Amino acid sequence: MPAQVKTTHTLIDRKLIVYKRGKSKAWQCRFSLDGKWFKVTTKKRDLEEAKQAATELMYEAKARLKQNLPVAKKSFRHVSALAKKRMQDELRAGTGIASYKSYLKIIDDYLPDYFDKYKITDITQAVIKGYYVHLANEMGKQPAESTIRKHNVTLNRIFDEAVANGYMVPVQVPKLQTKGLKSQKYPEFKLHEVAQIVAGFPSWIKLGSNQARREQRQLLCDYVFVLFDTGARPGKELLNLLWRQVDVKYQYIGKVRKKLDKDGYPKDKSLIETDEYDEPKLDVDIDYTVTLYVDGKTNEREVVAKNKTMLILKQMLIATSKVNQPRWRRKNCIKRIWCFKRHREKRLVVSITCLKIT
Repeated sequence: MPAQVKTTHTLIDRKLIVYKRGKSKAWQCRFSLDGKWFKVTTKKRDLEEAKQAATELMYEAKARLKQNLPVAKKSFRHVSALAKKRMQDELRAGTGIASYKSYLKIIDDYLPDYFDKYKITDITQAVIKGYYVHLANEMGKQPAESTIRKHNVTLNRIFDEAVANGYMVPVQVPKLQTKGLKSQKYPEFKLHEVAQIVAGFPSWIKLGSNQARREQRQLLCDYVFVLFDTGARPGKELLNLLWRQVDVKYQYIGKVRKKLDKDGYPKDKSLIETDEYDEPKLDVDIDYTVTLYVDGKTNEREVVAKNKTMLILKQMLIATSKVNQPRWRRKNCIKRIWCFKRHREKRLVVSITCLKIT
């Protein structure tokens, strides 16, 4: 056993020790409970006061252990760092969710100024209410209900981390309430506004500075038209859509309808004029129902479109045919729809998320 230096004092053999760390002016203590050592600061600079404080801390820890409460009190900063690391690790591993980025930003930008002065077990309902007031002052306005909900989810992840590591017990976790301003829906487009957007696209596309830019603008035009036709949510619902998630059904009308089989197809196949993809050509005698299996805010759902979307999808196939685009109705086609590829040697991938009308 190494020789003790003058900055180390044993109060109870193999049970309680008071010592000083390198540059610290306050005395620290470590004590043993149930075969496990715990380290705590006495917050005292005087040795005699530190000895008394260390003794009190050890007996207080014994009492907490008997009541099945955490012995060590960890700071909010320490636990939030653990929760942050866990989310970052999951994002790197590909198992995290997109909302983690919002939670990490809240941990970095909002929580430290208010919570870092607290131990994790000292955060009560009153402290949480004080944080809502602090948040409103920081933002300069009353936060929306959705904002409060994100902050609550972030706090709950930190409390869950504390429980998982034994720094809290479930009964110590404060209940969080979501009270804020109700979110207001964005106003919908009026018919004359939709007409203006549609009418402005052709001239705007021609103003592209080069061919690549014009192709980008055409892609945005197609994207907007499909939004209008389907009512899908702007964003990842359509951006993440794959060709295999598109299903098309044909309904023959007019003269052809009189000669249909039980599945709704003409008995005489010569009546069906096909294109280079072996699909029926868009024709006045055919009505299309296009089903897109999207995944977004409300998880997986179906959105239904008609002939306009069908026409756009077929035009996009023609535009990408030079790079051997697989037939879009194949079940194993995992190509994204809203990526435009051109040139065999130098592949250019244009994502709709980088487009902006100016």
